[in-house]
Amino acid sequence: ADLAGFLDATETTKCDLLGHSLVGMVALRFVLAHPERVDSLILMDTSDRSHGVMPGWIHRLIKFATRRIPMRWSLRVLRANRQKLPEPMRRAAEEMGTERYWSRLRTKLEAMDPVAFDVLLDQVMKQQPMTDRLGEIRCPTLVMVGDQDEAFLGSSRRMADHIPDAKLVVFKDAHHSPQIEAPRAWLNAIREHLERART
Repeated sequence: ADLAGFLDATETTKCDLLGHSLVGMVALRFVLAHPERVDSLILMDTSDRSHGVMPGWIHRLIKFATRRIPMRWSLRVLRANRQKLPEPMRRAAEEMGTERYWSRLRTKLEAMDPVAFDVLLDQVMKQQPMTDRLGEIRCPTLVMVGDQDEAFLGSSRRMADHIPDAKLVVFKDAHHSPQIEAPRAWLNAIREHLERART
C-alpha cells in the first residue's frame, strides 16, 4: 500500500521494480497485487516464502533488541567480528575503502526505523508462500543472487523456474549484497535486463 501510494504521489503509472532481501518479498507481493503497475521486476537475494518459523525466544530477543538497543550498536558488533564476516563482505570493504564501507553501514543503520524493521520481520516470518502464484507474473523478471548467499540460492532458482519470463543470474564470489561485492557484473545484469524489458 505504501509503494502504491508513493507511485500515485509521484504520478508514476508504471515502474521497473527492484526488491532486495526482505523488500524483495514486498516487491513480489506488489507485482502480484498490481501487475499493471510494474514494467519489469528484479528480485535480488530474496525468497517467495519464509525460511521457516523462528523459535519464540529468538523472535522475542530480536523484537527487544531492535526496539530498545540503538541500531548503530549493531555496527560495533559487526566491526568487532569483521573477520567472521563472509569473504565477499570483507573484500568489498577493502575495495571500497574500510572507512567508507563502515560509514555507509553506519548511515544505513542510523536511518533504520527499529519499529518498522521489527514489524516487517514479524510479517515476513508469518508470510504465506507465494510459490503457487509465481506463474501469474507476466513482466520480464530478473532473479539475482550471490553464489555464497546460501540462504537464498535455492529460493532464487525456484523463483526463476516458476516465473514464466524470468532470467537467473548467480554472481560469482558474492554474498548478500552483489551490488557492492560484484558491482560491475551487477550493473551489467541490470542493464541487460532493462534492455530486454524494453524490447
